[in-house]
Amino acid sequence: MKKIRYGICSTASIVGRFIQGIHNSEYGEVVAISSRSIHKAQQAARQYKIDKAYGDYKEMLQDPDVDVVYIATPNANHYQDALLAILANKHVVLEKPFVLTKQQAQQLFIEAQNHRVFLMEAQKIVFLPITNHLKKLIQEKALGDLHYVNMTSSFPNRFDYDHWMYSLQYGGGALYGSTAYTTEYLMHLLNVLTMEYQAVQVKAPTGVDEFCQLQMVIDHQVVVSSCISMNVATKNVATFYFDEGYIEIENYWKARKMKIVQDGTEQIIEYPCECEFVYEVNHVNECIQQGLLTSPMMTKEMTIQTMDMVESIFRSWNPEVIREKECV
Repeated sequence: MKKIRYGICSTASIVGRFIQGIHNSEYGEVVAISSRSIHKAQQAARQYKIDKAYGDYKEMLQDPDVDVVYIATPNANHYQDALLAILANKHVVLEKPFVLTKQQAQQLFIEAQNHRVFLMEAQKIVFLPITNHLKKLIQEKALGDLHYVNMTSSFPNRFDYDHWMYSLQYGGGALYGSTAYTTEYLMHLLNVLTMEYQAVQVKAPTGVDEFCQLQMVIDHQVVVSSCISMNVATKNVATFYFDEGYIEIENYWKARKMKIVQDGTEQIIEYPCECEFVYEVNHVNECIQQGLLTSPMMTKEMTIQTMDMVESIFRSWNPEVIREKECV
């Protein structure tokens, strides 16, 4: 099988883990990295042992050795950065949040289709073996019917108030930062696209939500509570409550194990791995090798529906903020 050659757009902290996933994958390799600063790009290239460094993203897109671009730039730049890659006929894996509006998401998938390139939101959670083991247990009703899901996630004190994650215009905040983990996890596990929802927030001094809570109802029978925090540490656990017990998964977005409690007994299921990104990268490589334009697992419908929900909540909280019309 032909190697899939990656160009990395960004030197953000998440990049190193994604690169490790590429290194651990069966057919992926990293051939280039780019940054707004050639110094940062060269530094990252040395750190990750990458041959080519670019101080200009557009220049990397002209590199014929790059097959697919992984984009992890600030949230507000996702649409334009992904569009440039698509117009350069590069396959694209675009970090969460995919973009800032439903219209932008729809437009990117249209452009990718027109240019015959693969496009997917970077969403590792749906590819984890633990996730798909849990999905099988839910489908088989191994513990009876599912009734309630409680999810908490946090990344406290990671950013100062002058960081773009605390900027409304740059798409900062807990809602844009992590809601995709909640919605797309549930969409995949329960085979649904729509859900009833309500949301509340606590704002930082900069105006972004640094704590948000989502309440959802799925298929009129499963209640979900999801808390996402930038300012306080939570347990970072997803707990699924069934007729006959519960399943608990710590750090569910990167989990290697889960605890099943049923009839007073505990069972631990484990899937050890060096880097959880490898499952997602293997899937991307297979899709590109097969000539697919979208993923059959992390579907464009899941991404578009999530963007519709996130944008709707954001607009209800911040009606004064106008997102620029960036679509072609």
